[in-house]
Amino acid sequence: VRAEPAIDFTTGFAVSDIATADTRIDVRDPSGNTATGGILVGADGIRSRVRETVSPGLKLNFSGKAASRT
Repeated sequence: VRAEPAIDFTTGFAVSDIATADTRIDVRDPSGNTATGGILVGADGIRSRVRETVSPGLKLNFSGKAASRT
């Protein structure tokens, strides 16, 4: 991100709705605030709100692998 100042990196944005239009993605939070960009990275964990919004009802399948951080 520091190497590319044109990238806007936002954390802590609670996703309630996602819409796509042409080459942009609009993401809305529960308060009605909107973030707009060219890509959306949903790094919000196993119970991903982003994944549920993009692919409702998608069933998770355990891969047999696990990871941890120290």
